[in-house]
Amino acid sequence: MLISSSQLRIVLTRNIQNFEKVIIKSEGKNYADILKSVKNSVNIGEVGIRVKGLKRTMKGDVMLEIHGEKDKANTLKQKTIKENEDARVEIINKIGTVYVSGIEQGCSTSHQE
Repeated sequence: MLISSSQLRIVLTRNIQNFEKVIIKSEGKNYADILKSVKNSVNIGEVGIRVKGLKRTMKGDVMLEIHGEKDKANTLKQKTIKENEDARVEIINKIGTVYVSGIEQGCSTSHQE
């Protein structure tokens, strides 16, 4: 089954963000314990990080939204891991979202003439 270009619709949205999302996880600790551990070990103001938001993820981890470049997020990651060896830190940088519509369920990736 072939799809004509009039049936296929692809939309790319760009998320222009001036901040990075940093997720801090730690096995066996809840949100409050993780947050307390990070506050005690990393002086965010000293590092030059401005926090835009602080959230609890669905899994109970801490998500910080910080202003600035990726290097500030990397600095926070390195300091957090150094002071909390059991912590896992991820930096999320979502550039955009692609939406594809108009494809029927029976379509395949092979091209047939």
